[in-house]
Amino acid sequence: MKGGWIQVTPSEFPWERDFLKDRLPDHEPYRAWANFEFILDGTIGEVDVLVVSPKGLFLVEIKSWPGVVRGDAGTWRRTPPGHTRERSDDNPLLITNRKAKRLKSLLSRQSAMRGQQVPFVQALVFLSHRELDCRLDPTGRDHVAGLGKDDDGNSIQQGGLPGVIEVLAKITPGEHAALGRRRIDKPTAKRIALALEQAGVRPSQRSRKVAELDLGELLDEGAGYQDFAAVHPRAAHAHRRVRIYGTPDQDIQEREQITRAAQREFELLSSVQHPGIVRALDLHEHELGPALVFERDPTEIRLDHFVDQRGASLNLFDRLAMLRDLAETVASAHGRRLAHRALSPRSVLVVRPVALRARA
Repeated sequence: MKGGWIQVTPSEFPWERDFLKDRLPDHEPYRAWANFEFILDGTIGEVDVLVVSPKGLFLVEIKSWPGVVRGDAGTWRRTPPGHTRERSDDNPLLITNRKAKRLKSLLSRQSAMRGQQVPFVQALVFLSHRELDCRLDPTGRDHVAGLGKDDDGNSIQQGGLPGVIEVLAKITPGEHAALGRRRIDKPTAKRIALALEQAGVRPSQRSRKVAELDLGELLDEGAGYQDFAAVHPRAAHAHRRVRIYGTPDQDIQEREQITRAAQREFELLSSVQHPGIVRALDLHEHELGPALVFERDPTEIRLDHFVDQRGASLNLFDRLAMLRDLAETVASAHGRRLAHRALSPRSVLVVRPVALRARA
């Protein structure tokens, strides 16, 4: 693929993009956009590669992870080369699916797609490292691809993942019949390209800020918010979590409502002094919506991931200590008339795991 490949932002890790660029067919309707971001209702979507092929529209999330990868549809466990301890992460397909749905919604709002059905945007995770040993179970392999085979027909990676080019471009006889009218042709590909232009997709912003804080990796996201790791440029040891509440672009009333809710949350949490409750430190206005700044311990790990990694090794004393910390924290919050409406292992953080202190 030459003319159909658009590199929106120069890549820090070009090998994976070049692998796709060199192997995707160089003719219509194939097109691809690499390293860009879009914003919908105040929520940022960073895209590694978006591919248009006759089979459909694919949002490709690239993970260059060497070592062993295990897991299922919900949680993946990674063991890098030379390590024995596993690290738990959410299946990256989950967040990629959410981005794909937002991108389809954004495209549907553009005049280029008026009166046209926007193709389904299929999320695809591309595990690109040659030293990968994939041991995902069948549910964890859904919409996951690897490097495939070399010119001699030998698998490049361990684990038997389908090749990413095969998934994107090869149409089997069964798929050919199933595609029917959903097959993407040259006019549809051109409309998608125009819709992306109208939507204002832009280069990925690697220096995003909230006030003086430099935002880093996306830690978590949910309905209407995204959490980012952040540090102060003059105090790199001062770690923060910045929660941005995305606000609709055109709905001024809803934006004001979300801003008032963020202000109330800040007023409640900034006055709390309890070791088990994450304290709000500041509130800023941001172009995407109100941004709430929380303290953050860099050792923190979500309770569900902690249990997945170390649950089997916890003795009775450790389990009771964690249960006591959580019970005392909830009782203290309720005593202050604070209620957590989404309390779950996902919203509980274990900090300094050796000491086993949980925070909500």
